[in-house]
Parts: sequence; C-alpha cells; structure tokens
Amino acid sequence: MIAFLNYFVRGLLFLVLEWLVVSKLEPGPGWSPVLYPMFFFALPVQFSASARMMLGFAFGLLLDLGLGTGGLHAASTTAMTFVQPFILRYFLSVDERETNLKPGPKSLGWLRYLWMAFWLLLVHQFFYQLYSLFSLGAPVLLLMRWIGNTFMSLALIGLVQGLFFKKKK
Repeated sequence: MIAFLNYFVRGLLFLVLEWLVVSKLEPGPGWSPVLYPMFFFALPVQFSASARMMLGFAFGLLLDLGLGTGGLHAASTTAMTFVQPFILRYFLSVDERETNLKPGPKSLGWLRYLWMAFWLLLVHQFFYQLYSLFSLGAPVLLLMRWIGNTFMSLALIGLVQGLFFKKKK
C-alpha cells in the first residue's frame, strides 16, 4: 500500500511538472521535450505489462486533458509502455529480471540507463510526432522532430536524474 501511494504521488508530481513547467519549454515550433516518461522508466520490472499499458494510457489521457493535446500523449505513452517489457528484456540480465528491480542510474549505471531511455523515448517521440503531424507526407520534418525531440528529452531526463542521483560513498 505504501509503494502504491509512493508511485501515485510521484505520478502526480510528474503530471504537475509536465503541465506547469515542461510543456512551457518550446525551443521552436513543433519542438517539445518531455520529462514524464521517466516515471515509467522507474516502474519495477515485475510490474505487469497490461497494467503498465493501462497506467500509460490513463497517465497520457490526464496529460492530454490538462494540455489540450487531444490524445497525443495517451497514444504515444501507450505505445512506449507496450514495447517497454521487450526493451527491458534486452537491457537486463535474467537475474535482474527476476528481482523486483527498479531501472534507474543507480541500479543499471548511467550508460545502460540512458541507452534504455533513448530507445523508449525514440518509440514515444516517433508516435507523438507522427500523430501530431498526422501525415507521412513530410518525412524530413517528421525525422527532424523525432530525433531532435528524442535527444532533447533524453538530455532533460539526464539532467533531472543527475540533480537527484546520489552516488554511494
């Protein structure tokens, strides 16, 4: 019950941060870094895939309602949470998958964590940009926004993790 409340409060914090701060960061038209996928990166490995997807959809829907983006976040977060177990399977050893590991820089190390975050953000940003453009007719624009937003989001997540990550002494 305590763990559930911890994740609930953390999820609300990410929602409020995204609504009030991160959504206001717009380096240019169509450029929109996101921070909230970090919430899904930190879910325990043993968390059910279907529950992860339902949580992703609900979280994205709440974000869409607050930002007025009409389902963009719900769809892209659901897609990201759908592929997350497959990507985690690639980045975690069998022993790590059997424990209730919470992926993060402390448990995975910075390189593995950022690499995992990169692939998940790539999926998230692909669907977000595809749905926001609603067209494959502008492939260069889609590619630029997709890659650019992925790297901006990864830098933002790395910055936030770096600020709150404490090394063991």
